[in-house]
Amino acid sequence: MSNASDSIVQDREAGVGFAESPIIADIIETALFEDSSGYGVKFSTYFKPIPLNLLALVITIVCTPCSSPHTLAIADTFRD
Repeated sequence: MSNASDSIVQDREAGVGFAESPIIADIIETALFEDSSGYGVKFSTYFKPIPLNLLALVITIVCTPCSSPHTLAIADTFRD
């Protein structure tokens, strides 16, 4: 992966798909919709559509460099 912004754009060269990268969907799905007891399932009306502040938080997490080994291990879970 060349840089963090590559991981949030579906097709960087074509200039399309901002926030449609699979990593964004994977993070949201894992955090909120992993099973029937997840917040995304319990409170589904709040996530149709996905709120912009949640999207901004996920993009910030993906694009913010960090040095904590624990955080890096979590981030690696979502990378190809």
